[in-house]
Amino acid sequence: MAVESYNKGDTVVINVYGKRQPTKGQYAPVIGLFKKLIIANSCASIADQIIDAPLDSINTPIAWMGILSYTFQIYFDFSGYSDMAIGLGRMFGFKIHENFNFPYISTSIKEFWRRWHISL
Repeated sequence: MAVESYNKGDTVVINVYGKRQPTKGQYAPVIGLFKKLIIANSCASIADQIIDAPLDSINTPIAWMGILSYTFQIYFDFSGYSDMAIGLGRMFGFKIHENFNFPYISTSIKEFWRRWHISL
């Protein structure tokens, strides 16, 4: 990795050359932010409304909608935050491994844990 600096007006510009991946690092936080703000927060809104509803007003389809909304909220919250961390790490030259590998297609609790927490 090589570092080069020079003055440009009133500021010092530093160029770093090396094995950095700025394009992958720039897209991952945006995707993570989308997962968090759009998908997870939308699912949270639905789940919260169902959880806060009186018990006698909830039928089976509504209950399933609440369960699935909460499930997707948790997944996209963690997945979004992981994508943001991975992307920011790549922007600064760190290689952070993926932490999710489709955990909801698991056939056992052990496999679910392994797919959810790959980096642990």
